[in-house]
Amino acid sequence: MAEGVNEGKRPGGRGEKIVTVAAILLIALALSANELVLGALTCPDGWFEKDDRIRIAVFQGLLLGAGAALFFFRKKRITVNLLLAATVVFVCLAAGEGAVRLFAPQIGGRSQQEVFFEYHPVLGWRFIPGKTDTLVSKHEYENRITINREGLRDRDYPLKKAPGTRRILFLGDSFTAGLGVKDAEVFTEILEEALGPRFEVINAGVNGYGPTQEYLFLKTRLIHYRPDLVIMVFYIGNDFDDTTNLTRWIDGYERPRAIIDNKGALTFTNLPVPRTSRPRGERKKICSLPRSHLVDLLDRVIHERRDRYALDVMPPEIRLCRFGDPSVTEALPLLEAILRETDRLCRQNGGRFALVLAPTMTQVYDSVYWEKIKKVYGLKEDQYDLFLPNRIVFASATRLGIPVLDLTDALRAEAADGRDLYYYKNRHWDPAGHRAVARVLRAWIEEKKMLTEP
Repeated sequence: MAEGVNEGKRPGGRGEKIVTVAAILLIALALSANELVLGALTCPDGWFEKDDRIRIAVFQGLLLGAGAALFFFRKKRITVNLLLAATVVFVCLAAGEGAVRLFAPQIGGRSQQEVFFEYHPVLGWRFIPGKTDTLVSKHEYENRITINREGLRDRDYPLKKAPGTRRILFLGDSFTAGLGVKDAEVFTEILEEALGPRFEVINAGVNGYGPTQEYLFLKTRLIHYRPDLVIMVFYIGNDFDDTTNLTRWIDGYERPRAIIDNKGALTFTNLPVPRTSRPRGERKKICSLPRSHLVDLLDRVIHERRDRYALDVMPPEIRLCRFGDPSVTEALPLLEAILRETDRLCRQNGGRFALVLAPTMTQVYDSVYWEKIKKVYGLKEDQYDLFLPNRIVFASATRLGIPVLDLTDALRAEAADGRDLYYYKNRHWDPAGHRAVARVLRAWIEEKKMLTEP
């Protein structure tokens, strides 16, 4: 009788063989699914970061454990049932993965913007001329980025304008470069098309640049395009700090520095910009493991609402919007000197200069973000004005005789109609934001007759 019971617990010869084969396959897969093999297959010219290497090790451990368990308990009938259940689950997940990839592909993975940059002795860094690559922000965008032969995020333009052509050149940082949208969706491209065939709009924005680099870029290279109108886009969120050189932007690159000497003249130091020992633009790329669209979909559903209004970093408005904060007051004299010199340079070369203020997402969606920031950080109402830095820069530019446009009111009006103008994680303009900016700019340029003689 006991012998019959024991026989009932055995899976039988065929079942045992199936379990044994499955165990051997799992162990073989565990041994082959190592960092070297996966790297050779998916990332031959790069490497995995620490978190991915940990995932690979955990995955190997699970496969080895499962294979060893199957082999050790291969004579138990329950082992066959568990293997069958695992096979069914695997087939269902594979079918779900295929369905999501086919009908609802997800934006996932990661890529780093540093691959687009290289060291420059005057500017610190620049876009690599002729560089083309893909930039990804998980759940938000996946864009193929094209840099032209001159290192601009735009098509190639001849230095000499065609007869009858009016040329506008935009300076700025990542809000101007617009790596978060496709080439044709950047506001400069939309504006060029809207203005018509007699107009050229050149995008000279570079991620991380501040007014100092933008002026030097214009003076050393871009002025040779002989633009009729130069527009500097000043991002409220970090261009004060970029002016005073408080931020290094990314590891591997430093900035030129603007100072006012003892004679009151604007001058530049830290030139040539020191080359660091390991600029990221010169490193091999960092690779990611193959990703699951099904997992990305579940991750987006679970975390989107929670993350949408998360204060994951210290909001810059806590400093910039406080009355008398040195972040603004110390940057203002330098900023005014740079604006004055930029205006003079443009006039000397037959063009005009104007300033455009790009607001932060908090300023556009203040009813959501600003109210939360005040509550979380315990800010006192009488010490803050959310739009104070805008008014300060607007007043300074006006005092210098420089036309200035603040995009804040126009974007707030668009947002009030329920439009999403920013990526909620990346916090830069999305395609709708770029379209809105292009509309406002076109109306302002035409209304103020910015392309006529000053």
